[in-house]
Parts: sequence; C-alpha cells; structure tokens
Amino acid sequence: GGVTVLLRNVAWTVVAHYGGAALLVWSVSLVAVRLAFPAAERAPRDSFSRLTAWFVGLSYGLLLAGSTLANAGSNTACGHGFPLCNGALFPSLDHLVVIALIHRVWAGGLLVLALWVLFRSRRDRARAAPIKWAAAVVSIIYIVQAGFGVVIVGVSDSTATEVLHSSIGSLTWLALATLLSLTWTLTA
Repeated sequence: GGVTVLLRNVAWTVVAHYGGAALLVWSVSLVAVRLAFPAAERAPRDSFSRLTAWFVGLSYGLLLAGSTLANAGSNTACGHGFPLCNGALFPSLDHLVVIALIHRVWAGGLLVLALWVLFRSRRDRARAAPIKWAAAVVSIIYIVQAGFGVVIVGVSDSTATEVLHSSIGSLTWLALATLLSLTWTLTA
C-alpha cells in the first residue's frame, strides 16, 4: 500500500496491492471457516477439491486481469461493442485491446466453470450443505458480475457502473475464498 502511494498509483502497484488484499481476504476466510467448524475431519483432496482450487486460482487471475484492465486504461480499448471489439471479430491489436479481450474471454470461461463447480458440488458434496450453498452463491454472483460487465461494455461505462462491477468483483472473491475454505475444511 505504501509503495502504491509513493509511486502515485502506478498501475502495476495498484494491481499488486489489490492482489495482496485478495490473498489476505482468503486467509481470513480460511481462519473463519476453520473456527466455525473446529471439529471437522480433514477434508478429502479429491477431484472436487482440485477442481475448486483450480477454479479459485483462475478466478484470482481474473481478478488481477480485471484490476489490470481498469488501471492500465484498457477499459475503453474495445469501445462499446460486445462481444466484438471495436466492431471487428479480429481487431487491430495493441496491448490495451489484448488486455480487454483476455479479460472478456477469461470471464466467459470462468462463468461456465462456475456452473460446472455448482453442478459438481451437488453431486460430490451432496451432504455438505455449506459447500453447496457457497457454490450456488458463487454462481449467482458470477452471473450478476457478467451482467454488469456486459452493461459496462455495451451500454454505459460510467464511473458508477465500473465501481459497482469492481465491488461485485471483490464480493465474488470473498464468496470464492469461502467456497475454497469450506472445500478444504468439510468432508463430503
């Protein structure tokens, strides 16, 4: 945080600061879940656990990509075209367009993965209600977040919608951190 201020909010320092804060949120979430379920047996490290860990890790990357998008000035690189960029399927590429397109494609892929994790939670953790609820909350927030992303790109990139999108991104991260913490704590 101090380096970010000293360097006058240079994009990479803001992204690093946000990433560090997200890891702190995850660690607090893990402690909270472990305190809420102190007698829980060690959770299995099975395919659902690995899927959830990959999903959360990739979502962390998306969080950093979104922060990079906002802080590098890429948020207007593709104009108001969705899903196209500046009205073209293959736009002329510069680093700002590449950042914007990576964020869009990554977000779309993770929305599909969120729904897959939800399905798998119902199948693989049928007796662990907190995990099923957390997976449902993550999926709902991902859908809402995607909706705001489409609004920002296609309709209005006002400061209010961008702040709301960023805030929901932070809420999404809290839900993801909770899901991973529950998956690592509760047995099936």
